[in-house]
Amino acid sequence: MQDEHIKSLCKKRIAVDGQGKRGATRTLVAKEGKHGIFFMAGRQKSDPGTDFSNANVEQAQLLGQALQSANSTKLDELVIEGVLKEICHDCHDEN
Repeated sequence: MQDEHIKSLCKKRIAVDGQGKRGATRTLVAKEGKHGIFFMAGRQKSDPGTDFSNANVEQAQLLGQALQSANSTKLDELVIEGVLKEICHDCHDEN
């Protein structure tokens, strides 16, 4: 990924408990959506190769744009169908 911010897609590193910086997971995140942040792809930092391929980035951009433009009813349907998994830090029930 040549640029850290391509449109509304960015690369984020997520720490994994007990594994230090080398054990981090790299993710492509679609942000700026009114319904939340969408984690589009992930890979271990220690995996061979260089970050995400251009094809991975392009696919994540297309999917991210579609999700960001979807209304809440459509997103709820995708969660019910198992296409999306909702992760809610402040929620008390498990999603």
